[in-house]
Formats: sequence, structure tokens, C-alpha cells
Amino acid sequence: MLNNASTTSASIVNFLPLQIVQIVGAAPIIKTSGNGWQSFGLESYFRSVVDIDRSSIVLSTTYPNAGSVSSVALTLQRQFKIGDINANVFGDLDIKFRASQVKPLLSNVPNGTVVTMVFTARALSDGVTLRGTLDLTKSGSGAITSAVAGNPFRPETAIRYTLRDSGPVQIRIFSVNGALVRTLREEAASAGSYEVRWNGKDNAGRTASSGIYFVSIRQGTEVSQSRIVMAR
Repeated sequence: MLNNASTTSASIVNFLPLQIVQIVGAAPIIKTSGNGWQSFGLESYFRSVVDIDRSSIVLSTTYPNAGSVSSVALTLQRQFKIGDINANVFGDLDIKFRASQVKPLLSNVPNGTVVTMVFTARALSDGVTLRGTLDLTKSGSGAITSAVAGNPFRPETAIRYTLRDSGPVQIRIFSVNGALVRTLREEAASAGSYEVRWNGKDNAGRTASSGIYFVSIRQGTEVSQSRIVMAR
């Protein structure tokens, strides 16, 4: 029983929480330049992911005055599938979008800034709002550009890259599931253009299997990533 001096408080939550996940080994970044897809997963402990209305998914951010738009709709049906991108044996609705789709949303945010991205959707069954957040570092254009000469390749390929600024640089090869295969370079570098070659071997000197790999070039918070295919 409450007496005259008693107080109570309560907060009303008008949405069900979503857990936003990434591919195992993926860097916690959101790109606003470059090609390729960015992949995320929506997990819900309160609804089946098949109950998420795929046409209702919207991406926004809590960062103030982040861009020229306040949100972007991710509505292309072919970008979605049911999967388990973070390999936690819990199904998620996997979504993909390109850097060009989110660029207007984050156009005023400096590169290297951590932003809270908000994923919102509705349930098909009753229209309840589902919402989840994920902190990501914005990665835009300008600091690193790269290209792979020979793709697919056998038995060796050249990786060419240009650095806008001086500073420590890391060049690494990752497998398609995010495992580190080879560190090609880890050193301080001046601004300029460079080339490094990969002979298809891992850090232990063993020949890697044929398939898809990713070249990651990192300098500070800036990352350039390229997809390569090794054929035997």
C-alpha cells in the first residue's frame, strides 16, 4: 500500500527489442562509400523473425544532424533472407544494403566517428514496432583506395593501394567466415601509392584452399576491403 509520502515511477516501452548482429569477424563499421554489400542480422527473442515485415525496415541514427535525411527505408525484397550470420545457432533475418543507400543518412558525420544505428521494423501479425541498435564506426571515402590486379588469381595476385595520410597500416587476408589467413603488412607508411603481393599462402606457409577471400587494408579507423577469388 502506498502512503502519502510514497512515490513510484514507471517507463512505458512501446516497442519490442531486436538484437542487431554482424557476420563473425566483421569490423564494427558502416560504410558510406565503395561497392559491395553491408550485411547485418535482426534477431528477436520475442517474435519469430518470419513475423518481421520486410517492407517496413528502416535505418536511422541517434547522432544529431547526421545527414540530409533522417532515415532510409531498406525495402528491396531480394536483400533479405533467413539465416544465422553470427553463427550463434539462433535464426536471424539477414539484410543487406549498399553504402550509397546510407550515405545521405550520415553525410554530416566525420569519418571515424562512432554512431548508434537504429534498425526499426513492424510485426506482420499485429503491427507492433520492433527496434534494435548497434554502435558502428563510420567509414567514408578518401583515406584509402585499393584495387586487386588478377582476380580470380592463380597462384599470386598484386594488391595496390593508396594512402591519403601517413600512419600505421595493416594489410590482412581473411577467409569468407572472418578467420585471419595472412598478415601481409603491418608497419608505418607515408602517404602515397604502394603494392604488395599475396602468393596464396597463410601465416604458417601453407597453401590456402581455393575460394573467396577478403583483403582488408586498415589505417586508424579507415578500412578498405576487397573481395578476391583464388582458383587452383
